[in-house]
Amino acid sequence: MVYLYPRRLYGIFTLNILLLILMAMNTGCNNTTGTDKNAPILVVDTTTLYFGTLLTEKTFSITNSNTNEGAKKLDWMVSSDERFTWCTISPDAGAGDATVTVKVDRRGLSEGEHLTSLSVRSNGGTITIKVYVVVEK
Repeated sequence: MVYLYPRRLYGIFTLNILLLILMAMNTGCNNTTGTDKNAPILVVDTTTLYFGTLLTEKTFSITNSNTNEGAKKLDWMVSSDERFTWCTISPDAGAGDATVTVKVDRRGLSEGEHLTSLSVRSNGGTITIKVYVVVEK
């Protein structure tokens, strides 16, 4: 039993040192912006665009939520799967805050619900927007 006690102390000491090292490594970090307080932060006002059976055009907003003085400009681009030609985006790239228009063309689509995803990529993060359209015959 005398031999277990020093090992237990050594184990607790080692664990505490490892925890302190891990805490020091995470100090000042933020999941969104890392250590750069002026890095842009991408925000969109929706993650779903539902067109139903009648709508052909919808919009969503792209903004930089970093309001720090000296915040960097948000550079972004929007892309969709090239197989889904029934969905168009305008503009598909830009800098700063913007309103993006998404249009759908049901011609040639089969009856039922169709889904695609838009990917908004930027120097402030990436967000996916789901696009749903319904075709009735």
